[in-house]
Amino acid sequence: MFKKVLIAEDYPSASISVRKILEEDLKIKLSDTDYVYDCDTALGRIKKALRDGEPYELLITDLSFDEEANHTPTIDNGRDLISAAKASQSDIKVLVFSVENKASIAKELVSNFGINAYVPKGRRDMQDLKDAIADIYKGRTFLSKNLRQEERTYDFTELDKAIIQLLAAGKKQKEIPDCLKKMSIKDVGLSSVEKRLHQMRAALDCSNNPQLIAYCKERNII
Repeated sequence: MFKKVLIAEDYPSASISVRKILEEDLKIKLSDTDYVYDCDTALGRIKKALRDGEPYELLITDLSFDEEANHTPTIDNGRDLISAAKASQSDIKVLVFSVENKASIAKELVSNFGINAYVPKGRRDMQDLKDAIADIYKGRTFLSKNLRQEERTYDFTELDKAIIQLLAAGKKQKEIPDCLKKMSIKDVGLSSVEKRLHQMRAALDCSNNPQLIAYCKERNII
């Protein structure tokens, strides 16, 4: 298990909860310098640990930090902290523990910042933290099952709706241009129909036209 962990969390109550998980459940010893309440101090601790030859193995950080009165931080958010930490120590592992509960944010941080785990604050977050730390230690990436999956959206035009309605009525793709002409929708060829269907399926993560039709019917789009 990890022996050197740094916690960057501006709310003392949350910091105490994380420390309890580490010390009592995972038996990771922490000193008073292993938890901080702002990003500048966190980066300073990471750099000092490197200079001392005792680098941190894992950074647990929030994404948002409240500013202190009469103090303007150099780094004021978790994203910039992660970026700076990685620039200073490329092999440091990162677990994000945040109130922002969106799967898209977690995936973006994995892709663009190389984080190793994302746990949203809320129900089951303590168990998630334990599971995440265990997975990181084993070389895995952990994204909480409690992350909210945002539904994809698409701005349907009247032409899009007409195409889907024709498909739902049993028309084949090659028949749709002629059908559109009869509806006074001109200058729409087969390639244009195919392109618009592809755009709709891609935007809504539909594998085929029947799925696209079902999606539109369920939401009263057609």
